[in-house]
Amino acid sequence: MSLLLQVFLIIFPAALVLFVSWFVISKMMHRLSENEEKSTLLLKDTLDSMTKMEVLRNDAKNRAENQKILTPICLQANERLILFLERMRIDSIILRTNRPGMNILNMQASLVQSVREEFEHNLSQQLYVSNQVWKAICDSREEFVSLVNLAASQLPSESKGEDLAQKMMIFLADGSQKKLPKAILLLKEEMRQNY
Repeated sequence: MSLLLQVFLIIFPAALVLFVSWFVISKMMHRLSENEEKSTLLLKDTLDSMTKMEVLRNDAKNRAENQKILTPICLQANERLILFLERMRIDSIILRTNRPGMNILNMQASLVQSVREEFEHNLSQQLYVSNQVWKAICDSREEFVSLVNLAASQLPSESKGEDLAQKMMIFLADGSQKKLPKAILLLKEEMRQNY
């Protein structure tokens, strides 16, 4: 038995050293693996952050470039809409459309057609203003057409175009064209806010 004891005394410490070495190396490998995963996640997060920053930087640059292009277009659209509204003022449109010898029906048709054509010409400008402003512009146009039709309905059918013009001027004097000044004011306010 002494041989068996001697073999045991040699093998046991060697096995113990082997087991402890295996355990220590296993723990080190596990920690290295965890550190490698953490490093990988940290690297991935850093790259994601850098990518997001680059995207934001590019977006800001693109917005600035687009703004340089769009600002003059938007200003021109606002100018055209203001011009449309100003040309729809009763006194302004009567001066442009009233011709000697026109009867009431011709004058009525001329006033309505003039506003309709200008409105259709400026229809695309709604892209550059808010829905609220565009609605105010549409309401102004509808109000004008209603005033023309109301004035025409209050006059005899054999009246002259000048009679309709005078009736429209009375509407202007008594403030019947209420939506137009509001639309102009709203458009100007929006323009000041945006530019």
